Amino acid sequence: MDAPEISPADFLLIKDNPSYLVIDVREPGEMPEAKGFPFVKIPLSELQRSIPFLLQNQVILFCHAGVRSLIAAEILKEAYPNKSFFSLKGGILRLPSL
Repeated sequence: MDAPEISPADFLLIKDNPSYLVIDVREPGEMPEAKGFPFVKIPLSELQRSIPFLLQNQVILFCHAGVRSLIAAEILKEAYPNKSFFSLKGGILRLPSL
């Protein structure tokens, strides 16, 4: 099962919508810093050990280039089959400076 991806353009339209939870799965210290939208930071290495409790039904994950966020989406989909998970296509590198 492949996680659906969300385009950077679509992400920019919904990034501030409170019905979505945005998760940065990069490791601490990775650049560039994410800014301009609300998100929580849960590195993929921690996500694999401890699945977070999720209130939102729609979750967008991002990383540097979009690979780890796809993995994270698959992990979370197994834990929460009734929720929707999306990976930011191309990662934070594809977002314009916010």
